[in-house]
Amino acid sequence: MSHCFLSYARADAKDPHFEAFLADFLEELRGRLGAHTIDGLAFRDSDSIALGAAWEPSIEKALRTCRIFIAMLSPTYLRRKACSKEWACFEWRLRNLGGAVQPELLLPIVWIPILEEDVPVAVRRLQHTHASLGPTYVARGLLYLVRRGGQEYRDFLSALADRVRDLLRLPALPQPAELLAPGSLPDPFEVGEHTYGIASELRPSAAHHSPRGPRHVEFIVVAAQQTELRTIRRALSAYGTDFDEWCPFLPALDTRVGLLVQKIAIEQNLTASVLPVAQNIIARLQGARAKNTLVVFIVDVWSLQLPTYRSYMNSFDRERFTNAGALVVWNLSDNETLDRKHELVDALLIAFPNLTIMPDPPAFHHQLETPEQLAEKLRATLCELRRRIATFGDVMRKAEGMAPVSKPLLVGPGQP
Repeated sequence: MSHCFLSYARADAKDPHFEAFLADFLEELRGRLGAHTIDGLAFRDSDSIALGAAWEPSIEKALRTCRIFIAMLSPTYLRRKACSKEWACFEWRLRNLGGAVQPELLLPIVWIPILEEDVPVAVRRLQHTHASLGPTYVARGLLYLVRRGGQEYRDFLSALADRVRDLLRLPALPQPAELLAPGSLPDPFEVGEHTYGIASELRPSAAHHSPRGPRHVEFIVVAAQQTELRTIRRALSAYGTDFDEWCPFLPALDTRVGLLVQKIAIEQNLTASVLPVAQNIIARLQGARAKNTLVVFIVDVWSLQLPTYRSYMNSFDRERFTNAGALVVWNLSDNETLDRKHELVDALLIAFPNLTIMPDPPAFHHQLETPEQLAEKLRATLCELRRRIATFGDVMRKAEGMAPVSKPLLVGPGQP
């Protein structure tokens, strides 16, 4: 995962000043973060995709996992379809996963100034001429600053690096299992309020369901990466470098966790997001509850041996949410799991002390051993959470107005 996704027009990058700025900025940011190298600080397609690798999946993954999106604006940038698609994909992720108050993780930087009448609404609505970046930048753009060099350019680099560092201290934006196909998103750079109005109402499914309410479920995957689990277990083939690479029932079934649970959601006529567990878990649950959205944790029992993941589940266990449930997966076809079952039980008890003492059978399942059990209990949990939302959830749209309304009467044929 890269901290920043750098979105730019290739024609602009041919200017040697572009390379100079990028090197200066990454070095400035490296110092702010205390990193030993600039590697991994920014994803740039020409540098970050290995020779011979498929470029489209690499870009899609970078858009799905990056922390910040930096757009190098210019008249050329606005005319490049690839640039508009990158912007649209990250904006979709930000709108649908950023919560009620979306963090300012999409940073437009003016490389070459754009005529005011040509600036699309998608860009105009974001602050891209902040005073802290200096008056010359605001008037003439970054390319002019780089060519001139001097103190004003150094001040710009310092202010931008400070801003990015501060944004990286915020909780990471959740990572979806997949993005919408770029071609299915409206072009955010078409000038005109009407066009952007369509883009601002993007839905995460072909059926155009809003990702809120009891028709949508957020699956939060509680699964560590291979590197995190190396200290506690030997067999690591079921895990990967990302949360969504976990295959819960390997070797019997090599299907990733997101595909397993999304299939069940579709059967239940639900849209679904697959997200990693994160430190802001309670805020996310509260936000979902306010929208009457279902939340289901899919928990790897091995990951509960790690203090970080136990603490996430402790937070969930301390407060009951009517819209949330948890399913703990055990892979008993794995000999290591069988051999250390007692240790795993102990970790489970520490992670869910309240739910262990006061179980919630319809919404908490502490030992699912097969794909069939996961599917069966997940269906039951989704039905139960929908029932609870219907009974206890907030009314999303209340009746308004004080004027009395006449009682509706049915009048049969021939009646006055």
